[in-house]
Amino acid sequence: MPQREPEGGLINWNEKAAQISRFIRAQTHPYPGAFTLLNGKKLHIWQADIVEESVSKDDIGYVQRNVEDESYSVVCHSDKIMPKVVEYEGVNYGRGQLRQLFQGGSKS
Repeated sequence: MPQREPEGGLINWNEKAAQISRFIRAQTHPYPGAFTLLNGKKLHIWQADIVEESVSKDDIGYVQRNVEDESYSVVCHSDKIMPKVVEYEGVNYGRGQLRQLFQGGSKS
């Protein structure tokens, strides 16, 4: 069986959230991890939940903030992924700390 390469962990936001969620779980430790790019740098997503909510295809890949609970999610093909644990520039962030990364919304 071929060894997993770090580049193989790039998340395709055009997939459905269930498929992305399985991909994230399959790429987690001890593997290199599933990631997206934020400001041109790797943002690893180690754990995430599925948010079953209708979305616009124009928003795929964009980070959206939920005003009610200050959570963040990324728009996928037909629903969303809500990161629970991420790593950016060697620092781990939990769900409650994501505001530090995503202020103002951005495209992943």
